[in-house]
Amino acid sequence: MVVWSRHQGCVSQPNSTKSRGKTLQRNMFRLNGRRIIVAALAGLAVSGGVAQAASVSTTGSKAWNSGTHLAVQDTKADGANAYANWNQSTGNRIETSGGYGSTNEVFLTTLTSFRACRNLSANPDNCSSWVSP
Repeated sequence: MVVWSRHQGCVSQPNSTKSRGKTLQRNMFRLNGRRIIVAALAGLAVSGGVAQAASVSTTGSKAWNSGTHLAVQDTKADGANAYANWNQSTGNRIETSGGYGSTNEVFLTTLTSFRACRNLSANPDNCSSWVSP
């Protein structure tokens, strides 16, 4: 029997049941090893490799995350926009602009903390405490 091997090119192997059985065992071992690696990578992506979900709200604003995806929603029909800050910085800001029920979102490479705020023109902004995902 002639078989193609990526390491040796075309090689001849004896056409015996014993050699086919060993080849089958080696291929099953390789397949099982790949399954274990895929399962481990999937587990990493679901658990420790990505930030977990959290949410926080204040009067008129709600912010939540899913991994490194951060969203904010305006939850009060009062003409003031909702916004969220992330990673303990007021310079990192995402704001809604469509009024009550509107949502805005951002995808981040790193998310360590976030908070929900209300953009009040006459008063200091109403913000929740910082939360970690």
